[in-house]
Amino acid sequence: MKKNRTIPFGYEMRCGKIQMNLIEAKAVQTIFESYLQGFSLSDIAQYMSEKGIPYHETSLKWNKNMVKRILENERYTGTEGFIPLITSAMFQSANEKKQRKCMNLQPVSEEIAVLKSLCICAECGQKISRITGKCEKWECRNPECRRFDNRMTDHMLISAILQIWNTVQANMNLLEIASDSDTYTPTAEVQKQENEVNHLLNSNANPEQVKVEIFKLASLKYDCCTYDDRPQKTAKMCGILSSAEQMNILDIGLLQSTVSKIAISHFCTVTLEFQNGVTIKQTIERG
Repeated sequence: MKKNRTIPFGYEMRCGKIQMNLIEAKAVQTIFESYLQGFSLSDIAQYMSEKGIPYHETSLKWNKNMVKRILENERYTGTEGFIPLITSAMFQSANEKKQRKCMNLQPVSEEIAVLKSLCICAECGQKISRITGKCEKWECRNPECRRFDNRMTDHMLISAILQIWNTVQANMNLLEIASDSDTYTPTAEVQKQENEVNHLLNSNANPEQVKVEIFKLASLKYDCCTYDDRPQKTAKMCGILSSAEQMNILDIGLLQSTVSKIAISHFCTVTLEFQNGVTIKQTIERG
């Protein structure tokens, strides 16, 4: 494979002739098929990176511009003497779809931008995508994660978030956790180091050596200490919730100050993870 890609991805030079590269040709077909199935350029780029099929010989990393160039290259249909990798109908459909998406692009509101930053797939953990069109929908675009059973709109997602937040605001005991108190549990290594320090203190050891061993002991003891900051986080959130009113519309500031993650499952449920680690689930109302 050439660094400058003078030969399109999907082909290679053999015996002085441009021939099909079977692995890359299959990747080209996958790119067109995935795009027509609804996956975004970024989704496809991530998938190709994970599959380890290099676009350049120096890197396995793909980006959406690489995918875009492949979708726009008509030579994959067999023009200019190249071996066809896809049909002309597939090429035309993909580019018509890309053109429609460019025409339908709309600015994303601050509310939606924040939700996109918080939402993940409950099944695979990857970011949830918001697909726009005649009717927007939230969906996991990981090719290896199955699609959602039902269309989820902005209204459905926000309604579920409001229900959870308002329930918690009215019943703050839901945020209570069984906190582990701060503990110190020495290990066998700590005990061994303590014995070493005591031995040195009771002998005529070099003071500098003793100092080094004492510092080492202090470091080992520090590693054995645990600190649970969840009670402080809970108290802070309860303070915010007690001074707030029930949400009729989504307050992004309040959401960001109390919620760390929003998990959306394939089974029409939304789970809010609050900043102290407590999770509360709500089934999405279809509408």
